[in-house]
Amino acid sequence: MIACFFRLGNVPKYVLSHIKQVCARLHLNQKFADDMLKWQNALNKNVLLNPDETRKVFSRYKLNNRAEFAYGYGWHIKEINKIPVREHGGSIFDFKTMGVYIPDIYVLGLSNCDCHSPTQITRDIAVVALEGLEKRK
Repeated sequence: MIACFFRLGNVPKYVLSHIKQVCARLHLNQKFADDMLKWQNALNKNVLLNPDETRKVFSRYKLNNRAEFAYGYGWHIKEINKIPVREHGGSIFDFKTMGVYIPDIYVLGLSNCDCHSPTQITRDIAVVALEGLEKRK
């Protein structure tokens, strides 16, 4: 299982270099990681969807019984330390994925084994990354 995280925006070069080295040691295809980051940035900048569609995708909804449903159009809408978080995961043919987006942080977990879900470790790394970011402020 592998998990790598990216801080969006201005990343010190030595940090980005270190993250890429760790990912390379774990045999993460850097092109795939770069593509996932491009996808996340395109969502954030309304390149893929217009602002109204983006709002709908990342909104919680109420069911007919008025219970809040924390799932947008493909993303789980959650919170970590009262900060909004978007999560999306999936699996196909013995591969599992999990992505957690917190403003300024994107954590991506991948597993090439149907026996291990990257969901919890990806969430745990997101919490650690968020705590580290909050300490810097």
